[in-house]
Amino acid sequence: MILRNILMLMSLWLVLNSTGALAVDVNRELWMAAREGDLSGVKSAIISGADVNSANAQGKTALMGAVRYGNKDVVQYLLVEGAELESADKKGYTALMQAAIDGRPEMFGLLHLHGVNINHQATDGTTALMQAAWSGQVEIARQLLINGADTRLSRKDGLTALHHAANFGYEEVVAQLLAYGADPNAQSTAGVTPLMSAAFYNNQGIAELLIAKGADILAESKNGLTALANAQLGRHDEMADFLTEQQEEAEAAAKEKAAAEQQQQ
Repeated sequence: MILRNILMLMSLWLVLNSTGALAVDVNRELWMAAREGDLSGVKSAIISGADVNSANAQGKTALMGAVRYGNKDVVQYLLVEGAELESADKKGYTALMQAAIDGRPEMFGLLHLHGVNINHQATDGTTALMQAAWSGQVEIARQLLINGADTRLSRKDGLTALHHAANFGYEEVVAQLLAYGADPNAQSTAGVTPLMSAAFYNNQGIAELLIAKGADILAESKNGLTALANAQLGRHDEMADFLTEQQEEAEAAAKEKAAAEQQQQ
């Protein structure tokens, strides 16, 4: 009797473990087929029991993989089969954020049609708009902005989409962000503004756009550096000359304003 019970338990253990291994295998087949754009493989995996929302070790789902590689038919099928739009990987990044950083506006269109949260923030506060700005994806940034992406959101370090675009020199993205209300004087937790970033990285066209929209050239970061000081730190002579002229004009205007206010008192 004891031997019989032991054999039964061993059989049950083998069944359970083989079932688990099978589930892992079909889920892996699903992820691979989704990445490769193999629609028939995706369908076969799901029919065989794959979980449409299963994730790999990094938390990436089949939907994220299909979006990353621009596999439109697979994305459509996965969404119909119940793929969760807001599933996030271990960093909090979603399929939409993958579409943004890879510059796939057609993927955005599909996800948006199904009601994706445009302003989802990852663990560090990153949004899809920030991803688009960071990677200079003009068209997807435009689509995000048209459909309500919030330019005021920031990461935990205070950096906004405008900071990212200014950092990396994406002038067209900067222009779009400013047109949709991005704050040219937004400060990171270190007190850095987009203008300071543009100055340090020698992006004069962006500096001109920011100043035209009201960027404060006299603002200082928490370590006491202005935009001009950042240009000088980066050894960008032409940028420094431009900002020197702008700073002198701003200082003169500030003095005139102070004098006028004093006369009124």
